[in-house]
Amino acid sequence: DGSRASFSKEFAMKQCVDWKVLKTIVPYCRAQITRLETIPEYMGDDPFPSRVQLGKCRVCWWLHEVEAWLERRPRRLNRLAPD
Repeated sequence: DGSRASFSKEFAMKQCVDWKVLKTIVPYCRAQITRLETIPEYMGDDPFPSRVQLGKCRVCWWLHEVEAWLERRPRRLNRLAPD
């Protein structure tokens, strides 16, 4: 039925990633991720996406939120000084 197909597409877009996957996408340690999530001074108006509590000892992050956060980061070019 249509509602089931709609649910499946929406769910597929909202992939949840655990710490092992997150650290391959965002190269920060757990403590830095926690700071980015919880301390406003680190990111101002654009904090790191909040974790989702799956169970007592299991969390994940929505992949689409992490990717969107990364896209909003300024990109800096490291150019070598001319000889």
